[in-house]
Amino acid sequence: MKRTSPKVGKVGIELMITGVLCAVIAAAIARFSMAGAWGLVFLGGTLYLPGGFLTVSHFDFKRGTKIFWAMSMMRLLFAAAVMLTITQSLTQA
Repeated sequence: MKRTSPKVGKVGIELMITGVLCAVIAAAIARFSMAGAWGLVFLGGTLYLPGGFLTVSHFDFKRGTKIFWAMSMMRLLFAAAVMLTITQSLTQA
């Protein structure tokens, strides 16, 4: 299968990083504004998922590569930020 252009991979990485940053910011503001936090979580997920698909479509996704490690860390950080937002929303209720 032919890989996509390097530009597609770079755009995918940028989208993933932006999505993770949105989720982290949502976790940070969840104590003050739950509506804004959930909006940022939705925006982060909307950016993160297509970014992951674009990144995998270009880079050779094998265990042990730097991009595999980076995507795994971003996935964990995104999940932790969303779980922190959820727990903060439950404690406010």
